[in-house]
Amino acid sequence: FADGITATAGLGVNRYLELGPDGVLSGMAQDTAPDAVFTPMLRRDRDETDTALTALSRLWTTGTRIDWTKVFTDWGGRTIPLPTYAFQRQRYWPEPSVRSAVGHGLDSVFWDAVEREDLEELAGLESALPALSAWRRRHQERSTLDSWRYQVTWKPLADLPPAALSGTWVVIGSGDGEVLGALSAAGATVVSVPVGEVAQLSGVSGPDVSGVVLLASGWADTLAVVQGLGDAGIDAPLWVLTRGAVSVGRSDRLEDPDLAAVWGLGRVAALELPQRWGGLIDLPVELDVRAGARLAGVLAGGGEDQVAVRGAGVYAVSYT
Repeated sequence: FADGITATAGLGVNRYLELGPDGVLSGMAQDTAPDAVFTPMLRRDRDETDTALTALSRLWTTGTRIDWTKVFTDWGGRTIPLPTYAFQRQRYWPEPSVRSAVGHGLDSVFWDAVEREDLEELAGLESALPALSAWRRRHQERSTLDSWRYQVTWKPLADLPPAALSGTWVVIGSGDGEVLGALSAAGATVVSVPVGEVAQLSGVSGPDVSGVVLLASGWADTLAVVQGLGDAGIDAPLWVLTRGAVSVGRSDRLEDPDLAAVWGLGRVAALELPQRWGGLIDLPVELDVRAGARLAGVLAGGGEDQVAVRGAGVYAVSYT
């Protein structure tokens, strides 16, 4: 028995319906395939109709296709939409993605047969059917989830203001000569401060502080600087700079995915501290003179708070 369960699980079977007077085999099989779903059609001392419907419903919630029209034949059952709140009257239930359910040509015919487990149309593929069904189900679930998520795209940003900065700009973090040089070349008076000495910035607070730039090395120092600037009473906008934390296209390599956490933290800070937030800027590995001028243009007021500076230009993030 255990060998049979192991063999079917190896073929991709992960749902089992026990046809018997009780659920003894389901309990035994669960030890062999703990990640699979086992449900008995009948249970001792329980109502047969209730148990059968419960078994079908459990299989349906795990992705099994159930022909409910046939299940409720002669019962008077009907399909109704899920209710809304009585005071809201607007639906927020996720809807299946149309594109995930529609195929093209022969592919559509093939996968429809797989979903129906039509052994006549899939003659010769009987042994592969469980694995095909499992793959198809995972693909559809992934497509549906993707349709619920925001799609992140990067669009070229044109008409940047002149790369002209004024006043004092505080650069926090390990000294980056390229960034310091870019800000100085744009006209800023640059003050470099280590992350651990942010509290001392209370001495330079004032109208002359036009902005603060953090050369982020991780989410921890970013959080510390956000909190430290608040304690120091610095109200100037904070711009967080990363390198290789985002990719603007297939040809743009993601150099440091760990820094993506900094962008996540930055988006939260932008919502909670809008009056003290400047934005997120991802820099290329090498910041040449042209890229440095683009950086200064963004800091001077490019109108975007999530930007990537690249050799080909400046890109702003868009969520659709």
